[in-house]
Amino acid sequence: MDKLVTVIIPCYNAEKNIEVTVQSVLEQTIGPEKIHILLINDGSSDGTLDKLEHLQTAHPEIITVITQENQGVAKTRTKGISLTETAYLTFLDADDILEPHFIENLLSVAIEGDFDVVSAGSQRKKYSGEIVKEFKVKKPDAEWAKWILMSSWAKIHRTQFLKEHNIRFLDSLFGEDAYFVLSEIVKGARFKVLDYIGYTWMLNPESMTNTRYNGISEYNSNQIMIMLESMIDLGADWADDDLFSYFILKQAVNRCLSPGKYATPSEFMRHYKRTIALLEGKYPQALHNSLIFRGPEGEEKFVRYAIAMFVIIHRLKLMPLFSKVYCKGKVSTK
Repeated sequence: MDKLVTVIIPCYNAEKNIEVTVQSVLEQTIGPEKIHILLINDGSSDGTLDKLEHLQTAHPEIITVITQENQGVAKTRTKGISLTETAYLTFLDADDILEPHFIENLLSVAIEGDFDVVSAGSQRKKYSGEIVKEFKVKKPDAEWAKWILMSSWAKIHRTQFLKEHNIRFLDSLFGEDAYFVLSEIVKGARFKVLDYIGYTWMLNPESMTNTRYNGISEYNSNQIMIMLESMIDLGADWADDDLFSYFILKQAVNRCLSPGKYATPSEFMRHYKRTIALLEGKYPQALHNSLIFRGPEGEEKFVRYAIAMFVIIHRLKLMPLFSKVYCKGKVSTK
């Protein structure tokens, strides 16, 4: 039976959890005979490669193992796309799991509706089993729905579309997933967003996602500027589109507020000024978007309020005062 979907799993020092992750794929209700699992060892320094080779030996008709020097998750996922031969693919982090019906549910929708991307919700869970948070689009049929959950995982992607349009991940500390999905949007991918949670994002305090926000260092700020500039350039033909403009503003505000909470006021202000200067110089439409104070249909109320308040505080020139109240980082006395 021909394989229908490839599950691309980048693995870096993943020996603790990779077997559980792979087992969640093997137990998919669509049947393992329709799945190809591509495990890419990204220069691990622990026993990951041994675990991967053991899994391949146990399931040679399903699992392929590739090993390489460390290149980072963006380049590793992009390599996975180039190696994929099935009609569809999905991404899975090495410490996460797929719910049993994930592939069957998304793939059936993709095939029946001829969609290039089918997107599901996800849940964040502790290893104790406690669900910390659910991420799901409240209005999946709204035009804004495809702009909300900007992860590459928890989705099924048509391989041919990715290859024809050279869709790649941004090689940056921040925004590699959002850049990837934005690329699909601006290249005209046909999206379908489902009211279904099929991906479990395990809360691993040692993972990159959970450790990279510890303030706003100059390096982090530089990486965020690269991310924003790259996204603006990517959507050059969409510059006058209100949804694209709101998306860029949302990214800019989020990359100020999320790391800024753990920064010092001076770090926050330095990064905020760089962000505003970038937007004013490269894409001023984002700061004067018609959706700023009401938000697109389907956006979370909290997000709409946060963006609107950020812009109001900016226009009233009250950001220095805001930073002193909001920022929790401590100034070093050394």
